[in-house]
Amino acid sequence: MSLLQESLEKQPASAEVQMHLGMVYYMMEDEDLARLHLQLALSSHEDYPGKAEARLCLDLLGIDPATATPAQRQMLDSRLQNNPHDPVLLTRLAAIDELHGDSAKAADGLPKAHHPGPAKLESHAQACRPLFRPASRYPQGP
Repeated sequence: MSLLQESLEKQPASAEVQMHLGMVYYMMEDEDLARLHLQLALSSHEDYPGKAEARLCLDLLGIDPATATPAQRQMLDSRLQNNPHDPVLLTRLAAIDELHGDSAKAADGLPKAHHPGPAKLESHAQACRPLFRPASRYPQGP
């Protein structure tokens, strides 16, 4: 995480660094920071690996369980097939189930919504290593 934050300090305009930081916050279920960094990443016209996934995660963060439509529920169920351990997805589905009176189904899905562990978070940090430029490569101030 510190590598990503350091990369962001050195390259605040990098959409890819913003995306990786947003994905780390997403996996840690810090929805506000995930939303902020994913929005910043997606506001760029820059193309980078993971942009489509960032869009999907930001869309998922925008779903309010209290007002989720049947089409949104279907999208969440479909996404679950490819991402069975996505903590935000699992939490959204459990909340929808709970709101629709299916407490047993909600409780069944929550144990799967565990912290992704350091390996998943480290993968985003590793992806940013090539983007990180040491301070010695930056011109010194006046």
